[in-house]
Amino acid sequence: MKLLSIRIARSIWLVQLTHLNPRGQYLVPAVSSIVNRYGFAKPPDPKSLTETPLKIAFELGSYVRSAGSPVAVNLTLHDDGLVAETRSSTDDADGFLHDLLTYVEREFSLPSYLEVGVKKIYASEIYFQLPKAPSVFNQKFSKFAKAISLGRNSDDLKPAEPVALIFGTDPAKGQQSLLRIEREVNVPFSEGRYYSFAPLRTSEHLQLIEAFEASAT
Repeated sequence: MKLLSIRIARSIWLVQLTHLNPRGQYLVPAVSSIVNRYGFAKPPDPKSLTETPLKIAFELGSYVRSAGSPVAVNLTLHDDGLVAETRSSTDDADGFLHDLLTYVEREFSLPSYLEVGVKKIYASEIYFQLPKAPSVFNQKFSKFAKAISLGRNSDDLKPAEPVALIFGTDPAKGQQSLLRIEREVNVPFSEGRYYSFAPLRTSEHLQLIEAFEASAT
């Protein structure tokens, strides 16, 4: 498996923002502090600071990760949590949110987010390439796939192949999409390029795709 690019590495920290500021401290100055610290090229619209539901967006910022190199980051604040997006990894998104909250706590004398409790969820979208086309169906199904064609006339038959594979949970137990693998749109099958989504950390997503390649090619 060859990783072509990471489209989105999103880290979502669910926590009521009012719990991070229990005494209702005036935090409008924190917005400019965040913009300056991370160099957001597109700061929030001032109107968004007073609108409900809350959606304060910081775009095109830079976070220097522990390895020492900067990564581009976007941040959105909602009433019920914070969302960080990078194109590197969810670990970097987590590191950014930790750095952000630790900084704001220190500068504005707020309680530690670790004391409040945060639920973390993730979304990972990647593009990758496989040297061989995957084969995930048995021989009988493969014959059926080959029999499918587009066009009514025998002179205009176009062989069809599966273009998407989706795994999810039983709706009776809470429906959730666990893994989606699709051929990249408008790319010839011969190039072996795919898109995948999973509600996982980036590293776990990549491991899952590697396991898919090992079992299906």
